[in-house]
Amino acid sequence: MKRCYFTLLLLVQFELYMMSAILAKPLGAPGILSRRDLLSDSYYFKTCPAAEEIIFRKMKAWFRKDYTLASSIIRLHFHDCAVRGRENATSLIKIFQERGLNVLDLVVLSGAHTIGRSSCHSFQHRLANYKGSGRPDPSLDRLYWRNLTQSCKKSSNFVNLDATTPKTFDAEYYKNLGKKKGLLSTDQELYSDPRTAPFVSTFANQPPDLFYSQFAVKLANVKVPTPPNESEIRLNCNYVNPAPRKNVNPPRHG
Repeated sequence: MKRCYFTLLLLVQFELYMMSAILAKPLGAPGILSRRDLLSDSYYFKTCPAAEEIIFRKMKAWFRKDYTLASSIIRLHFHDCAVRGRENATSLIKIFQERGLNVLDLVVLSGAHTIGRSSCHSFQHRLANYKGSGRPDPSLDRLYWRNLTQSCKKSSNFVNLDATTPKTFDAEYYKNLGKKKGLLSTDQELYSDPRTAPFVSTFANQPPDLFYSQFAVKLANVKVPTPPNESEIRLNCNYVNPAPRKNVNPPRHG
């Protein structure tokens, strides 16, 4: 447990440090990555040499207060609220390909759902009248469905993404998919889709730090959209920022 905790802490520290070091340069041609498109791990060497130490200390304190922060930060980095929980495997693969990632990366990075929570609103469509069938999603384990129904009296309630070990960074997420205990339909579909299922089965028996760390550097070096034309810094992760008001001067009559 302690080993998994520090593995996660170091990973998130790395993620935040790289995110904070975005080079303020224009991106290269679409689909082509150059060195200027990447993040710099030496951006603060002169201006803030203790950056990593500060981030590590702060993250450690925050994690002890709320373990769900780790999962939120990790997922914010690689899908920036783009994955809503209802996409099919084809849509997910496309989303990841647009970020320079492949099918294997999708399965590996989805393993971040081994920690954290999701609102009932994100998966309530699976609990009843799934796709107009009048029944729950057949890919849900019956007992797991019953527990979710009890936990989701209100759509604003939250449920752990990993029903087995929600506070531990491990491979239980993948094992749960094999037991029909994937909370989001996007999770469960990784087990049923032939393009992703073999990777899920493999990772179910692997320690998480081995496969997850493989993509830490690549993840941080994915093409970084830059504001204001290609991206925005959201005021609220759940919503696109409101459009700026235009100052329209009334016509003058003279």
